[in-house]
Amino acid sequence: MAPTSRIYLTRHAQAMHNVSEDTTISDAVLTPLGHQQAARLATLTPEIQSVAEVIISSPLRRTLQTTAAGYAPAIERLGGHANIVCLPQLQECSHNPCDTGSAREILESHPEFSKYNLSLLTPEWISKKDFYGAYRFRL
Repeated sequence: MAPTSRIYLTRHAQAMHNVSEDTTISDAVLTPLGHQQAARLATLTPEIQSVAEVIISSPLRRTLQTTAAGYAPAIERLGGHANIVCLPQLQECSHNPCDTGSAREILESHPEFSKYNLSLLTPEWISKKDFYGAYRFRL
């Protein structure tokens, strides 16, 4: 019999655009409450922290912040942020600025985000066109 695998999905913590309901905030970051929520995730999920074999995150800033705090024990156990897979396909299906990621170069220039493995981010990932488009038939 094949071994059992589990996939755990986590929604990002509270972000600036959630509170203000302002969809024009580009690639919104977490609020102070969002940072607290993300940190609490780490304490509420000790089993996941000890058994996770891979961490995959959307490259949106709010999800990277949630991942960093919410899975800190697992990240440390797995060898650091550079081992987190930042998958551009895991992004919001919306053309709103709050749901559009930042260019790889911008993320790499910021100490909080440059520690991640951003190698899968192509210039197209923020285009919201073709594969990354928010088309109704894909929803």
